[in-house]
Amino acid sequence: MNRRLIPLAILTLGLAGPPAVAEEQSVTSLPFVTEIAPINADGLEIPKQRLELTDQGGWLVVSLSAEPDELEWRIVLARLTPDSMPQVSVHPQLPLFEIQYGPWFIRESLGRLRVYREPKDFEGDTWNQLEKAPIGDTPCEAGHLFVVKKDDWYWVCTSPKYDKSTIDTLIRFQHEKLKKSHGSMMFADGKFAEVFCGEARCHDEGDLLVAERITGYGAQAMISNEETKKSIVGKQVPPMDGKAMGQIPMPSHAKLKGKVVLVDFWATWCGPCVKKLPAVNALQEKFADRGLVVVGVHANQNSEKLPEFMAEHEFSFPVVLSDGETEKRFAVSQLPSYFLVGRNGTVISANMPDPPTDAEIEVELAKKEE
Repeated sequence: MNRRLIPLAILTLGLAGPPAVAEEQSVTSLPFVTEIAPINADGLEIPKQRLELTDQGGWLVVSLSAEPDELEWRIVLARLTPDSMPQVSVHPQLPLFEIQYGPWFIRESLGRLRVYREPKDFEGDTWNQLEKAPIGDTPCEAGHLFVVKKDDWYWVCTSPKYDKSTIDTLIRFQHEKLKKSHGSMMFADGKFAEVFCGEARCHDEGDLLVAERITGYGAQAMISNEETKKSIVGKQVPPMDGKAMGQIPMPSHAKLKGKVVLVDFWATWCGPCVKKLPAVNALQEKFADRGLVVVGVHANQNSEKLPEFMAEHEFSFPVVLSDGETEKRFAVSQLPSYFLVGRNGTVISANMPDPPTDAEIEVELAKKEE
């Protein structure tokens, strides 16, 4: 299974070394606001985010917004009780946080949202904690879980009264440019409902809600990524900048001229990447005399173990530690990711999840430089 970097965000974050302890912040009164610092993670720009906790008619309502002023979600968590305040924990290095109130909680990291909220009394409660659902088309729904399209976005909502005017959850779900399909399902007893729009999915059990959503910054990165991918094939290979690792120096641009080049984006913490390295090395050893050059580009994020890894393994090709910009130029969307470049310096194939076959290499080697 490949490690996806985008859209469910970059999995390089926090995967190397011991995890840092989350910083707990005491909430003494409501409203309470805290900020989550911006992060640049191997090409994914995560803006500063803002968590806000408020008392809305005796219920704890939690909102997340991202700069400049984009609502990501707003959720009614639980009924407030006297002499009890929520606890907020924010990771010091990652966009990972938790709001805990008694047994109820909200946790999210990079669009992975998990909510355990207090069930509502559908019949008895007066319900006006949140605004009405956005006005727009409803492409899919399952009981009290439904999706509404407003402008460029699909929003997922839940309603304790099965009514779009009385919602208790509003979540940015999917961008219209990224939605390829949609649908829903619900168990006959109504205790489990699920909706999906493209790769975004949300299921709700009344108290437990789990969503894999596309964030605003994630969508921006994905759309830009797709545009770059469309433009890179058939064009000159982008620069590969970074620090050469190991004993083999990075070939100069002049030395790559007229060669078939295989670029392998990988990382030591990516299991599939490491597993496929021997096959990549075998290609270099088999075809080097005929004009193949393999270049390994290691992700910039969480690269602390790379020198040790290089000392323990021998490769017949150069490995470069990325400067963090190379992934952007190549529009890398997964790890491992392979790019094949022809003798004339143009990209033949991009973002392949597996190395090219011997036959594919043979085809390019047989071509003369144009």
